[in-house]
Amino acid sequence: MADRFDDARIRTATEAQLLSFVEHAPADIAMFDRNMVCLAASRRWSRTYGRGRSDVVGLRHYDVHPDIPEAWREVHRRALGGELLSNEEDLWIQADGSEHWLRWAVHPWTDDEGAIGGIIILAEDVTERKLAERAVVEWRNRYEAAIYASGQILYDWDPRTNAVTYGGNFEAVLQYTREDLGSSLAAWEALIHPEDEPVFRSEIERVLRSGEPFCLEYRVRRKDGSYVFVNDRGAFVLDGARTVTRMIGFVVDVSERRRADQRMAAQHAVTRVLATATTPEAAAPGVIEALCAAVGGTFGSAWVVERASNVLLCASVWDSGAAGLEELRAETVAARVAPEAGGALATAWSTARPVVGTATADDASPRARLASQAGLRGALAFPIRRRGEVTSLVEILVPELRDPGPEIAAMLDAVGSQIGQFIEHRMAEQQLLQSQKMEAVGQLAGGIAHDFNNLLGVILGYADLATRELGAGHRTLPRIAAIRKAAERAADLTRQILTFSRHQAVARRTCDLNAILGDTEPMLRRLIGEDVRLSVVLAPNLGFVRADPGQLAQVVMNLAVNARDAMPSGGRLAIETSNVVLDESYVRDRPDAQLGPHVRLSVSDTGDGMSPTTLSHIFEPFFTTKEPGKGTGLGLAVVFGVVKESGGSVAVQSEPGRGSTFDIYLPRVGAEAAGRNDIR
Repeated sequence: MADRFDDARIRTATEAQLLSFVEHAPADIAMFDRNMVCLAASRRWSRTYGRGRSDVVGLRHYDVHPDIPEAWREVHRRALGGELLSNEEDLWIQADGSEHWLRWAVHPWTDDEGAIGGIIILAEDVTERKLAERAVVEWRNRYEAAIYASGQILYDWDPRTNAVTYGGNFEAVLQYTREDLGSSLAAWEALIHPEDEPVFRSEIERVLRSGEPFCLEYRVRRKDGSYVFVNDRGAFVLDGARTVTRMIGFVVDVSERRRADQRMAAQHAVTRVLATATTPEAAAPGVIEALCAAVGGTFGSAWVVERASNVLLCASVWDSGAAGLEELRAETVAARVAPEAGGALATAWSTARPVVGTATADDASPRARLASQAGLRGALAFPIRRRGEVTSLVEILVPELRDPGPEIAAMLDAVGSQIGQFIEHRMAEQQLLQSQKMEAVGQLAGGIAHDFNNLLGVILGYADLATRELGAGHRTLPRIAAIRKAAERAADLTRQILTFSRHQAVARRTCDLNAILGDTEPMLRRLIGEDVRLSVVLAPNLGFVRADPGQLAQVVMNLAVNARDAMPSGGRLAIETSNVVLDESYVRDRPDAQLGPHVRLSVSDTGDGMSPTTLSHIFEPFFTTKEPGKGTGLGLAVVFGVVKESGGSVAVQSEPGRGSTFDIYLPRVGAEAAGRNDIR
């Protein structure tokens, strides 16, 4: 009896201790019988799940919590069947709609005879932790969404293992999936442009030594094989011991900004060259060199459109001095490119748009072959327009097209417009200066001619008096006749100067230029000789002009003599008339021209032609390229003076070895002629 009493006492004491342990346990714990009546519960359980009760012992669990989900009731039934069940995170939406996340375990307990007497539930309300985790996840998702929307690539690099993880918009930037990018720094390095890889490695070594932030711009290969410029910035994360644990950073596509910088730098470089150049010809080498520097070119050339034969002629060449370019330079200088020749240059001419392509594409010319041999695989060409018409082009050859996108074409188009505006401005400026200079020279020449003419009058008067006083047969008369002849020649020269300077009285009236040419043609044929073929084409219904007919005849004679002297071995002299209208685009950069209907007199020859330097002086009085004693230098000055006196203007086109064309525009008066042509 004593032993049984002792066992009962011990059991009672143990049960009491167990109940006390359960009641004071710092956890949510409760013990239930098979009917889910609470046998014991910790104070924390009562506070958490008692729903206002201080003690739930003796109460049926389902009465306290009638809203327990059926899924949990099934868990209780399974545990009463002997299963051990648990869940790390389980959502319980209570009757009031509040959400609670629970971490629980349900175990069966057995009585003295080994039968399952009920279950023990251990629970932990992890709602706060879950909400905190959810907030972290939401914050991370928002952060990643912001990074994704910004077009950046987020990376996390562990320098101890060289492992890299990525986030952000790497697929849009580089076209790779997360699997394509891999998880190592070596995989990323394999995408870096070979020219930039040494700099990348050097920057990595620097930051590992110093612990300073990483910052570098370099090129990365996309999945389609193209390269983009990226800006890579990263900073190290240190632990409590100030040891580097990882680097967090961003990679941003800066290709657009780089292209904008490149475009701006090229335009600024071209602007600096143009600002110091006096002529388009002088600016060409500097412009080509500046563009080559901007796009990585080693060979460039400028071309002008030769209208007569409809080909491009090389006007200037620049190269970097690298070996193997001598033959290409010589071939370029001698080349004549037709619009159907193919290649970037001809295509830019025919389409009037910038072209970015390969140096040999559709081009079988010797130039293309020599460019390929020199390692120049890329070509860029763009037109230069004046008054909407392509007048010249620039071509740049590069070893490799680093950025063949539309942005570089836009840059070339902007530079082409910039050069075209410069050419128009310089030509207008030069023509205005020439006009002002001629006006000043004319005023000076006119004043001198008047005084000189008065002196000649005295010489001729005294020569006449001496001849009469000496009488016939006097031995001095031949000398006096020589004096008179020289004075008469000087007087004729003076009249030409006065005509040029517009100081001579003229008899202007409405006249028919066709009629003047008809009267002058027989004399012209005798004047130019048999070696020169004369062609005269007179427009029907030609408008009238207001001028001195005698002076107009003098203009034609002077131009014919000039043309004859330019064709010592013979050639062709063509004289044509037509009705035209000078519009705003024509007179915009010609200060001496006027808007409106005009009669055009065109005189062209197939002679020696003139250089740009000679062209800039031809209307200056006493300027001549003829040998001493064979020209006064007043022929074209007289032409200029007569035309200006008649309210007209003169345009000249000439190239060495390609003849010259003088177009004289006189304002039309009276009846208007049909079939006019606008001059643009």
